Amino acid sequence: MRAILFANAELIITIVKIVLMLIIVLTVDAYLTWFERKLVAHIQSRWGRTAWDARLLQPLADGLKFLFKEDPTPAGVDKFVYFLAPLLALTLALTSIAIIPFGRSPFAVGREIYLGIAPRI
Repeated sequence: MRAILFANAELIITIVKIVLMLIIVLTVDAYLTWFERKLVAHIQSRWGRTAWDARLLQPLADGLKFLFKEDPTPAGVDKFVYFLAPLLALTLALTSIAIIPFGRSPFAVGREIYLGIAPRI
């Protein structure tokens, strides 16, 4: 098992960086959407009546509601293309973030690990 981990260390490190980037980007996006809603509500003088803790969990509630509501797929569409299009858009957006080198010097943990996903030239 240890030999497999060392043989594929670069791939495992890259996958971990991709997962971390997905978590960070999607969480920031969810809270920016929440902030935008609060700002628009403030501009329109619509004051909410929820507790402070419940407001911070609103992006999680929105995500759960989206997962459990009925199927939004229109009738007569190619389901593969219908679900592939948002995935392709997300992949392209994250690829643009992935090539940005974050920081000059690498971490040294037995090997050089850079924060960007794209290899350094």
